[in-house]
Amino acid sequence: MERDALFDLAGDLVRSHAVWERRFGVVLLLNFARVEQERPLIRRMLAPLRKDTEPYVRKALTWIDKELARPRPSPALSAARPPAK
Repeated sequence: MERDALFDLAGDLVRSHAVWERRFGVVLLLNFARVEQERPLIRRMLAPLRKDTEPYVRKALTWIDKELARPRPSPALSAARPPAK
């Protein structure tokens, strides 16, 4: 699937009435949270879920919040590091 299709699907899921669909919508965005340019869009998409009281949705929001808060190394630092073995 392409990025736009995944974001559209996640957007539909986070607005669902079903708990597990809302949770999956958040989890679907986890990988994109690692991309600095995607973070503002992800935060806007997830804003309505901040009031959700379902524990499974709250847990997924905790996971993605950790990814969104994680600093990314600068490209210069990444180039200076030896490759992992």
